[in-house]
Amino acid sequence: MLRIDANGNLFRVRTRERLKKVLSPRWLKHRIAASAHALRHPDSPWIVPAALDEMARRLRHDDAVFEWGSGLSTPWLAERAGTLVSIESDASWHRKVAAMLEQRALRNTELRLVPDEQKYLAQIEPVATGSLDLVLVDGHWSGRALGLSMPKLKRGGLLVLNGAQWTLPSDSGTPDARTRADGPDDTVDPLAFMELQTWPLKWFSDGINDTAIFTKP
Repeated sequence: MLRIDANGNLFRVRTRERLKKVLSPRWLKHRIAASAHALRHPDSPWIVPAALDEMARRLRHDDAVFEWGSGLSTPWLAERAGTLVSIESDASWHRKVAAMLEQRALRNTELRLVPDEQKYLAQIEPVATGSLDLVLVDGHWSGRALGLSMPKLKRGGLLVLNGAQWTLPSDSGTPDARTRADGPDDTVDPLAFMELQTWPLKWFSDGINDTAIFTKP
C-alpha cells in the first residue's frame, strides 16, 4: 500500500515520474503510433492491437463471452463469438453500442444497461461456474469485476483486463501504471489476486494502454 508523508512527498514524486514519462520522446512516439492506428482502424476496439490479435486467434465461433463495459469491443466480440452478454453502466454508450449491433445485424448479444454498482456487479452471479470461454473486463469497478469473473471461466478460458496498468502491478512503462511496490488496486480481492499469480499471463502494452490476458489453468 502506498504511504504519503505529512508533506505529500509521495504525490510529488509520482507526479514527477508521470510527467517524465508523458513528456519523453518515447511516450510521444507511442502516442503518435496509437493515434495513427486509430485513424486507420476506426472500428477497432480501444485495446492494445497485439492483445486484440491474441484474442482473435483464440476465440471460436461457438464461444460464450461476457463483457464488463460495452464499446467498440462489443460488435467486435459478437462477430467472433457464439453468444455475448455485455454489461454497461452509461446510458449514452449503451445507446451507441445498441445502434452498432443493430446496424451490423448482430443478434447473438444481450446488451444490458445497469448504472447501479451493486446491480452491475451482480449481473454475473446467475452465470454457471466454469461456463464462459472469455471474459473482457473493461468498464467501471474493474477490480471487483475481475475477481467475480474468475470462477465463471472454463479451464483454458481467457480473462482479459483492458487498462490493466490502473488495476494490477507490473513493470510497465505506461504513464500511471501501478508498480510492483504499489501492489494491486484496493478494489481487487486479495485472494483473487493471489490466485491470479498462478494463471499464465500475457501482458501487452503499446506505451499508452496495457491489456493483460490470463488463461485459467
